[in-house]
Amino acid sequence: MTTASLSRRRLVTGLAAAPLVGLPISTRAASLSTVEADFLALAPKLVPMLDEYDRLMEAAGLLYEAAMKVMPAHPWSRMEASPGWQAYLEARRPADALDDRIEALVEPFFDAPFGSLDAILLRHRYGMSFEAWEDHALRDLGRLWGRPCA
Repeated sequence: MTTASLSRRRLVTGLAAAPLVGLPISTRAASLSTVEADFLALAPKLVPMLDEYDRLMEAAGLLYEAAMKVMPAHPWSRMEASPGWQAYLEARRPADALDDRIEALVEPFFDAPFGSLDAILLRHRYGMSFEAWEDHALRDLGRLWGRPCA
């Protein structure tokens, strides 16, 4: 199991347990910081972009797997010129362009600590696509619980 899978599993397990132990977690913080409010304002635009990125990368991933199946039979220099590899690279172009747009949106919030469950979950949603920020989300969640999450 990958570290990303474990992080997601721990976050989901923690969220499921929260109501059982009566933790003071509110999905709507009474007073959000400006940074957190600005990040949450991205959600209607960001989530569809992440969904589209995931769809594009899934399709590109299938082409990558197909191209790699013939890799042992060809030296890398010929592999790069192969039709399968070129199809993969072509499929990656829209995903890479979308990645750049997404990164430009979220980069200002990378190190911001969040205190609302909504912002933490949005940060985690980003992490599900890019295997980044999951540890940040767990750290934020740990602050809400009053103890570290790892």
